[in-house]
Amino acid sequence: MAPEIKIIRVAYEDAFYLTLRHRWYLTYDNIFVSSRYLLKFNHSCDFETMNGFKSCLQFWDHATYIFKVKKVIVVVHNNQLFPEQIRKYLAISLLKEYYQISIRMGVVDSEYFDYLMENVNLDKKLLIAAHITTTGHPNALKFRSFEYLEARWVTLDDLKSIQNKDFVTLVNTIFTCEDINDFILFWIKSENDLMEGLNITLADGVVLDTDIILKGIPIIKSEKLIPSAFFFLGNENQKKFSIGTLVLDHECRTVSFEVFERQEYFNEVVSSLKLKEKKIDLEKRKTEINRIEEEGLKNWNLYIRDQKIKETRLEKEAIEAELDTIRNEFFRLGISDNQ
Repeated sequence: MAPEIKIIRVAYEDAFYLTLRHRWYLTYDNIFVSSRYLLKFNHSCDFETMNGFKSCLQFWDHATYIFKVKKVIVVVHNNQLFPEQIRKYLAISLLKEYYQISIRMGVVDSEYFDYLMENVNLDKKLLIAAHITTTGHPNALKFRSFEYLEARWVTLDDLKSIQNKDFVTLVNTIFTCEDINDFILFWIKSENDLMEGLNITLADGVVLDTDIILKGIPIIKSEKLIPSAFFFLGNENQKKFSIGTLVLDHECRTVSFEVFERQEYFNEVVSSLKLKEKKIDLEKRKTEINRIEEEGLKNWNLYIRDQKIKETRLEKEAIEAELDTIRNEFFRLGISDNQ
């Protein structure tokens, strides 16, 4: 049977999808139509042909030239192609100019996985929405962007080793809330850009706990920008992307981490985060003063105690005045610093 070839132009992406799979269907009159090639443009204009795969590749060349397509995405449906077809069509497609390789459905065994790791260009995007039976490969985390449905073989150390990538998506994983917290704290201190975006589904049985994920991370929320996101700052002296955001989906148990460059658009957020850091320092100092007072009441003599209490009271009043100023500024900016 011949594979279906589908090329779709995508809004905002300026891309075409080239889908390889068997195609047959029943018409509205219940007439059986045999397997053939389908070329589809933007969900509105279809072309079908019984000619060979070669003619579809020629059409690929013509379409990318005529419509000035910048991105071609090759999609392989494993469960609708024989293994020898998959290797044949991929071998031809990988010689052409493409933007992304997407492997869907079925199983990707170690041989198939190694073939992809060693033949797909590392500067391209790779998506494997199929069951991977192997435990990784040295190139698995080196693609420009990658998405793996089966990613239980990816460790926390693996995540920390990623540098200068676009977007990473890992669905079936072993990650816990503590792991996410560890990774975010690592990103904050790191001098390197790791990735522009990271989407992770937590391990089976793990309940998404906001407090654990955000522990020790100075965060704010901005109703003006992304109401559902927590904002925090990274190492702004070294990183190109130093503004981090987290969106937590409790129902799906997913964590979406995305980073942005310092731009005027984020000035209020950056200022607010610096205020948040100052607020944390002031609150720590306030707690420390209370502890000093408690210990001093037990050990200071009457003269020293009165003098120290006066000093600490004045300092606490000054701290509280600064905290009030920070709270008012948060209110003015429409910022919430509550976790």
